Amino acid sequence: MDIIIRPAETSDFDSVVHILNQVQALHVNWRPDIYKESKDFFSLDAFQDALGRETFYVAAYEMYKKYGFTEKSINMELL
Repeated sequence: MDIIIRPAETSDFDSVVHILNQVQALHVNWRPDIYKESKDFFSLDAFQDALGRETFYVAAYEMYKKYGFTEKSINMELL
């Protein structure tokens, strides 16, 4: 499996927010005394700010080559 690490793009926003919300939910479930539920706490403006400073990267693994999916089915993961 080839993994590509690249700077995030605006088109990655929905995938990134989905992963961040999953991580936040895990924190809330494990330590509700510390973490509070918050949906979409990472705004598009904050994401675009991070993009402008080149401080946000994503890792993509390209399953589509092996299994015949299209490039749009690349799975995105937050680093």
